[in-house]
Amino acid sequence: MLEFSYKKRIYELQFNVFPVIQIVGKSASGKSLLCSDLRKHIFSTRRNDVNVVNVLDNTELTTNKVRELIHDYIYIVIDNADLLITDQIQELISDSSDEGKNFWVLMRRNDFWCVDPKCIGELREQRKDGFTLFDVVYD
Repeated sequence: MLEFSYKKRIYELQFNVFPVIQIVGKSASGKSLLCSDLRKHIFSTRRNDVNVVNVLDNTELTTNKVRELIHDYIYIVIDNADLLITDQIQELISDSSDEGKNFWVLMRRNDFWCVDPKCIGELREQRKDGFTLFDVVYD
């Protein structure tokens, strides 16, 4: 599980079957907020086991960059994954998740490759005791 909090928001991202979560959702469903909060959390806590990649930082995600991420981090979060991930990168993700080295959170709007349909979920938002809790709901 990838857990973190920022301000009054708590994120609990439970992996279902494989070490890959594909979070789907339309605009304003919380995906980019998750990435933004995670970046701020990483910076403020100096957490070094997770990295966030998005299309604004990487107009092209290369296989070499993904190999570096696999080597350097346990949790890898890719926002707009449907725009960044190629067939070669899909293979790298699949191989590293099969080996149990890395956990991937792939966020997207459009249909996209998946290790297994059971790893596709939606971000759910709940209010509780003055906090907003985000978790993943699977079909």
